[in-house]
Amino acid sequence: METHTPVSENPHADFGLTDSLQRALDGEKSGEKKQKVDLQALPTRAYLDQTVVPILLQGLSVLAKESSSVRHKP
Repeated sequence: METHTPVSENPHADFGLTDSLQRALDGEKSGEKKQKVDLQALPTRAYLDQTVVPILLQGLSVLAKESSSVRHKP
């Protein structure tokens, strides 16, 4: 008989990403209302700073926490 490992409803919950992602999404939604920026008109650096970098930093932060907890286990 096969046993199945229970899978959490949200795979990001195990890494604490659900709250971070929700805050980021809420921030993006409120940012959309405040500021209408033509992303195609932005220089590459400004586009990355506004769209990619915040999400990338959150992911790297979670990765650093996860890898440090794995390294320190006996």
